[in-house]
Amino acid sequence: MGGRSGGSPGLGLAPEFRYALTMRFPYHKPRAQLELALPSVFTTARLVASRLTAHDTADIHAALAESTAELSVTCDWAVGSGSEKFSRRFVAGLLAENKRGQRADYLVRETAGRLAVGMVALCRNHDRAGDWEIGFWRRSGCRGRGFMAEAARALIPVVQPQLHFAKLLLTCDENSAHVIRLAQNLGFVQIAVIHNDMDRHGRLRQVLVFALQQSSQHSS
Repeated sequence: MGGRSGGSPGLGLAPEFRYALTMRFPYHKPRAQLELALPSVFTTARLVASRLTAHDTADIHAALAESTAELSVTCDWAVGSGSEKFSRRFVAGLLAENKRGQRADYLVRETAGRLAVGMVALCRNHDRAGDWEIGFWRRSGCRGRGFMAEAARALIPVVQPQLHFAKLLLTCDENSAHVIRLAQNLGFVQIAVIHNDMDRHGRLRQVLVFALQQSSQHSS
């Protein structure tokens, strides 16, 4: 999953809901916050992605309950995510951040059957003012079907022309081989490693930081 979650950046919420690390780049010069014009819905050949609402809680709970064991390995926010209480708090926390303009979350469903296959999010990077981060997590039963790559390829061309001098980042655990491959296929290049990053459960890990190349066409 993209980000230390499965893709997304820090939330400013309780630690269990942090999708990914808060970046620490002392060389970064602050910039003004960048506003993005984002669609409420976008579609691909197989998927429809809609901005998150409270009505999505039950479907997100079903997806998380199925995926907790897999997500928890590399995503500290997902530890203990199988309960309905967790799902309610998870969605409520994301919606609060969406309302404040700190992130934009999309629930991704199959067009046929409307199964919730995961989420993709764009989030402000709080330590790199002006930059955004893309993150995602995928339902375990949908492994190997390329859904998150398909959703990201549809969303990135909407975001990229609006970045100007800002960056679109993606972070992941060094052991998330599938996320690393996806990042590279989407046109991201590694720009940093955060060594011995400790998650909320005391686990040390190496976190890889990727940035989208401005010239990428995302045709792969």
